[in-house]
Amino acid sequence: MRALLLPAILLLGAIDSALPAEESCVGRCLEGFIAKRKCQCDDLCIYYGSCCRDYNEVCMKKETRGDVFTFPEDEFDNFNDTTDPDPLTQVTTPVDNPGESQTVTESPTKGTTVDPVTDDISEELCSGKPFDAFTNLKNGSIYAFRGEYFYELDDKKALDGYPKLIKDVWGIEGPIDAAITRMNCQGKTYIFKGAQYWRFSDGVMDSDYPRDIHVGFKNIPNDIDAAFALPANNYQGKERAYFFKGRQYWQYEFTQQPTREECLGSPPSELFTRYAAMQDDSSEDIFSLLFGQWFTAYKVAEFRSNSVAI
Repeated sequence: MRALLLPAILLLGAIDSALPAEESCVGRCLEGFIAKRKCQCDDLCIYYGSCCRDYNEVCMKKETRGDVFTFPEDEFDNFNDTTDPDPLTQVTTPVDNPGESQTVTESPTKGTTVDPVTDDISEELCSGKPFDAFTNLKNGSIYAFRGEYFYELDDKKALDGYPKLIKDVWGIEGPIDAAITRMNCQGKTYIFKGAQYWRFSDGVMDSDYPRDIHVGFKNIPNDIDAAFALPANNYQGKERAYFFKGRQYWQYEFTQQPTREECLGSPPSELFTRYAAMQDDSSEDIFSLLFGQWFTAYKVAEFRSNSVAI
């Protein structure tokens, strides 16, 4: 019996010593996603739930200097994200009388007509006219749509060369009703107008579009006033989009997210990558990323105490 016990102990010891090498992030923090690995050490492993067990200790180490942050403030000037909805099916019905936990504020509906831009009246960013839609692209670009034109914006102004005609760049006659970009690694953009919608991957219209809204987004009405998209908490969660028309709103749940392997087939989405990286940060890190380096740990503590009092 003892003769059998000793080999068994040695075998278990060999297995135990081999596991840490297979599951460790030591020396792997910069290698990116490797499909053949049993666990991952890339910057999206937290979101996908695929991190090695020592990922936090090995790859999430931070500088102790107070003036050093994971992402410099100037890297957060642009945010973006999106994805496709071929397998979209689940939708909530419109909310006419929301309960206390669901409040809906009446959003102004867009006018039915748009003043034409003539040779005598040029399109100006700060003309006071309402915009039809805003969206971010996956590369961080921010776009504002109004009438037949659209602008690309930074944090202070429109970029040089704008406005441009929507039909010249997007292939859609303006004005549009709404635009959203899904917040996942693929970051696909959707533009809605009337009873149809268009989908774009990295700024290029996907084939077989436009499609009818009732086909791709079941139960969502035509001629919507506005829309925005929210990310999922993690890979097992649901991305959502909210659509507004008159005094009603609809919640739509995307049924699928791209896998980590599928993400490798397209350039990464800036906003989604940052969103995923923030999920495991402390609240001090998150506040500093959102509000800048002036928001110190003291401010965070002060905010927490005020929040409890409220």
